[in-house]
Amino acid sequence: MKITAIATQSEGWWAIEVPEVGFMTQAKRLTEIENMARSLVVDVLEIKPETVEVEVKVVLDDEIANTVKEAVSQMREAQKQLAAASKASFDAVNELRNRTGLSVREVAKLLQISAGRVTQISQKDAPATAPVEGEGNFHVLTVAESKRADFVLAN
Repeated sequence: MKITAIATQSEGWWAIEVPEVGFMTQAKRLTEIENMARSLVVDVLEIKPETVEVEVKVVLDDEIANTVKEAVSQMREAQKQLAAASKASFDAVNELRNRTGLSVREVAKLLQISAGRVTQISQKDAPATAPVEGEGNFHVLTVAESKRADFVLAN
């Protein structure tokens, strides 16, 4: 069963609404929200915890929420660029070393990296495409987004 835990900070606690069951609970820490929502649903519906998938939506002040969203977006983009740079470095080192016969020092000079880094790269297998952290089950909402009609779930 998939549920949504809508968490809003209130006087040092997180108030957690679970619209699918029409009940609320609370957590002291942000990291406890998912477990508290799952426990609530397990108790109310008398089902096994492993059958409950929780999507957490944290409602923050609009300015703060937008700042967090921008930071997450920038970090995801940086992860993608770092993965692409890693693959490009691997390809360049191997092409230069294997096809042109350049020395480690020559490759380092061309790529503007250390000779030690060239050696490290040339001793590795092809880099796996690094997974970019996805949104997963944790989302940040502005107050306005949390009140949209299409967001509100029917009880």
